[in-house]
Amino acid sequence: MKKVILFISLGLVGFIGAQEMQIVQIRTLCFQRGADTPESLVVKKPDGNLVEIELSSSFPTTKTKVPIVEGKIGFYAKGQLGQQVAVASVASDIKDVLILLVPAPATKKPIIFDTVVMDLSKSAFPDDGALVMNAYPRDVRAVIGEHRILLKPGMRAAVARPAKRNDYNMAAVVIQYKSKEEWLTAAETMVSFPEALRQLFITYADPKNNQVTFRSYSIRDL
Repeated sequence: MKKVILFISLGLVGFIGAQEMQIVQIRTLCFQRGADTPESLVVKKPDGNLVEIELSSSFPTTKTKVPIVEGKIGFYAKGQLGQQVAVASVASDIKDVLILLVPAPATKKPIIFDTVVMDLSKSAFPDDGALVMNAYPRDVRAVIGEHRILLKPGMRAAVARPAKRNDYNMAAVVIQYKSKEEWLTAAETMVSFPEALRQLFITYADPKNNQVTFRSYSIRDL
């Protein structure tokens, strides 16, 4: 009987350990990379193997499966596995995420990247639609086709694929900021919204003049 109890106890320990570690699919996007930004990072697996994570600033990377331990993903520099250089907190109910990596202040070393985690599930980021994130320190207004969104600093919002598109599946995208009591246009362009392609828009302060601007990234289900 004691052996049976011991066996069950060990099984429960193993089960609890498995519960603490989850697997999630991630993509990364390196935003505003610096001169010393590495080309890639690594994530440790429980078996000691490493998962290499590409750091692209042009487009979100393809999906990579990595472990989450106690709700966090730890990133390391290649050959320097003693200290984490970035940490991303991921909610337990999210299984598909985009991690935005932003250069961290020098005061945070050895951390070199701050992270922003975005849920890529279809409920949070609709098929063929768009997700807008405001990284500008003031309110921003985005007009995407017929959709009009007011975003406070740090906020994000998802919209469905614009119904008003031209013959090339393109819709108008306008980014505005408030000056005194008037909304001024910072950027205005046409963006394609084909099927099976989602658009990510990020508004931020241009480091050259501190004015609001934006970048757009296309995300395919790869």
